[in-house]
Amino acid sequence: MVREIDNSKKIQISISIPKSVVKSIDKMAVSENRTRSNFILSVFDRLAKETLGKIPDRKNPGQ
Repeated sequence: MVREIDNSKKIQISISIPKSVVKSIDKMAVSENRTRSNFILSVFDRLAKETLGKIPDRKNPGQ
């Protein structure tokens, strides 16, 4: 489920995650003094930046 919250740059999404994974996420978030949402956002943001940096730009080959 993807739902726009308003005209801002944020979009709310819904995913199903096993309880055991949520418990692990919560432990990691607490250890970094973050909310669950903020922790997940930071992990996905870092992953996207790392991954997209490795994907060649098809519009500009060789870059």
